[in-house]
Amino acid sequence: MIAGEKSSSAGAFQPLRQHLEIHLDEIWIVNAPENVRLERLVDRGLSESDARRRIENQRGACVPELFPGKRIRTIMNDGDKLHVERQLDALLNGLL
Repeated sequence: MIAGEKSSSAGAFQPLRQHLEIHLDEIWIVNAPENVRLERLVDRGLSESDARRRIENQRGACVPELFPGKRIRTIMNDGDKLHVERQLDALLNGLL
């Protein structure tokens, strides 16, 4: 994160996003409900207030509207590793 004024991940990665986006047909977004994200961050040692601040700073970083003309695929990371792997397998098998 960038120190100082409130900034978002969307702003911090904008130059990279613009450079990569022209080469991509699809955008794959990994998402989890906010309560799951909060719990995971706190379990990793962040205070609840720091975790909430991080979540707020990331809000809007991967909304589909940021990628006009791109096919959006969403992977839900609200379960265990096997849950995510099954979704990835299904998406990758669809590409073959």
